[in-house]
Amino acid sequence: MTSSEDVGKFEFIGLFYRQHNNPSTPIHSRAETIAAFLFMSPVCVFLTGFSWPTTAFPGFWKLFSYLFPSTFGCQAFINLNTAGAPLPVVAPQLRALCIQGVVYYILACAAVYVENFVGRKSGQGILARSGPASTQTD
Repeated sequence: MTSSEDVGKFEFIGLFYRQHNNPSTPIHSRAETIAAFLFMSPVCVFLTGFSWPTTAFPGFWKLFSYLFPSTFGCQAFINLNTAGAPLPVVAPQLRALCIQGVVYYILACAAVYVENFVGRKSGQGILARSGPASTQTD
């Protein structure tokens, strides 16, 4: 399996994975993705409001927390499980989670489009080098 197929499985992660000597991405190897997850996991847990109330967050951190799907999912789960809220009460969080999924899907499709079709013109796209004789390794 080539590195481009590995990145294709997780397109959002692939936005940050540096392929083909592209200096615009912060992650340079597959091993660095694990380090990024280890760094971001406590941040995401803290920003969900699970361990600290979101009303005590400064405005920037509250807006920043909306970038992560875990924020809306955990808030909905906490309201359903702990507070015993009915489904209509958590509908705004579930709606935001669905909208976020659609937006991230569109961003992933745009990233694949840029990698495949725009990069092909310069000879650096995945499709420009793929073929039966292609043996790309990391």
